[in-house]
This record gives sequence, structure tokens and C-alpha cells, in this order.
Amino acid sequence: MHGRGDVVHIGECGFAELEAEFDFDQVPAAVEGTGAIVVVDVERVADSCGYGVPLMRYEGERPQQLAWIESKLRDDPEALMHYVAERNEFSVDGLPAFAPSRPASLLLVHGAGSGPWVFDDWPDAFPSMRVAAVDLQDGLEVGTASMADYAERVVFAAGRLPQPVSLCGWSMGGLVVLQAAARARPHSVILLEASPPGEIQGFDPDAAIGEGSFDPEAVYGSFPAGVPSRPESSLARAERKRGISVPSLPCRSLVVYGDEFRDERGTAIAALYGSEERDFPGLDHWDLVRDRRVREAIADFISERARSR
Repeated sequence: MHGRGDVVHIGECGFAELEAEFDFDQVPAAVEGTGAIVVVDVERVADSCGYGVPLMRYEGERPQQLAWIESKLRDDPEALMHYVAERNEFSVDGLPAFAPSRPASLLLVHGAGSGPWVFDDWPDAFPSMRVAAVDLQDGLEVGTASMADYAERVVFAAGRLPQPVSLCGWSMGGLVVLQAAARARPHSVILLEASPPGEIQGFDPDAAIGEGSFDPEAVYGSFPAGVPSRPESSLARAERKRGISVPSLPCRSLVVYGDEFRDERGTAIAALYGSEERDFPGLDHWDLVRDRRVREAIADFISERARSR
């Protein structure tokens, strides 16, 4: 049979309906091993006499595959997904092959003048994932740090984590995630009232660009009690004001917002990227990294594709 095929990954629209057409209950390890269904639109059927085909008799299934699967799953129910992420994401000739339904890691990216400590309470909400928070200023001279430098830090940190990785950025960190996404090839992107790209805020080529640093609390207002602040790059802030273009995303995305920046950093960003949305009335900008309900909503988003089967 000759035709063109479409791959429907687990969790994508239409997968459940296609899965119902098969009796997967009779297939050993189908629940753990199913990743996608290929739908082929048959354009040509070719057959031949078969006179030269030798007689063959079905003897049974080989035991090696099931034994291998059982050994993988013995200690870790997510072991097959981890294996796929490491070995099967691309074909031998470099073509995209399979996108695992659930990320193995979550990389958190802080905002301007803050640091990875704003995510100290996050790991408990993601017990089955490796959770890490990058320090955007690590190894950089703050006065000369650019947004591209920050994006490079995210790409580097993401590459050191078990794959695939979901990127989550808050405030300025959200725009950094947008810049890094094309190179980091994340499973998904989560934006918490991200600084908007130029496609939304507009571009100002006349905005002055200069090096130096500033006190974030003097510019943005006092941080919550107990949350440390530190000097932030004036250059990176000027670049944001000039406008940074990120016209599209290469993956599924979620935009989370509360009351403070609902329009420009919420619904407008979601419309630009075709993102899913989570609205938290009553929460301000800081609450998005401090309120447990936000973390729980993100955990639900990350696991939706796996659960939807």
C-alpha cells in the first residue's frame, strides 16, 4: 500500500478516537509503549503473484521485547518516556520523529532584579520531574549583560537537563524563554505575565541603549518582604524597551496572568502564539510565583497530553 501518512501523537486532537479503533488491551505493554498513531491515506495498492515467496509458519512472539520493557519499568514507570526522549526524538537522518507526551524536566526562569530563589517552593508541585531554576546573571557582568546573554544561559541550562524540557518564565524571564525557545527546542513553554515581545508592545528604534545597572526596587517598586533583590542590567532593560521580535513559538504554550497585566502580558500574548490560557483573578504579578494554585495549574497543563488518552 502506498500513500501519505499523518502522525497523531498521544494527547493530540483525534488520538483518543483513533485509539478506540484498536484493541490495545490485547497488546502487551501497549499502555506504556504507545506514542502515536499513523493515519495513511492510501493512494495506490500494489500486489504481485507471490510465487517466489517461501512458505513460512507463525511460531509465536519473541520474548526479548517484553522482557526489556519490564526491566525498564521495574523501577521507574516513566522509563520508556525517558528513553524515547533521549533516543527517539529524531530519526537517524535528523528528521523529527516523536515528541514525548510529558517533559522530563522543568526549567524556571526568574524576572528582572530577582533570582532563582523566587522558585524555591516550586519543586514539590512537580514530583515526577526534574525541576531547576536558572540564574540568569551567573557568570555575567551585570552592567554589560544583554537579553541575548540571558537567553544563552537558558539554552545552556536546558541542555544539561533530562530531555524533553518545559521552559517556564516569569516577567522578564518569560521574554528570555521566548528568545531561547527556537534553540532549546522545549516540549512546551509557560509564560507568567511575560515581558511582551515587540510584536505586541511595538518597536522603538530610537530607544537609547546603554550599559550599566539599576536598582530594581527603585524602578519597579518594593519587592515582597523576605524576597531579595539585586542590581539589574540597564542594557537588557533598554533592549526590551526598544522591542525584541519573537513572532512565533515552535511548541505548545501556556500563558498565565492575574489582574496586574491581564491584557498586554496575558490575553495579547496568548492570541499571538495561539496559547492556552489560565486566568487568576485577584492575583498580582508577584502572586504568580508565590501562589501554589498557579504551580498546580502548570502541573496540570504539563500532564494534560499524557492524561488525555
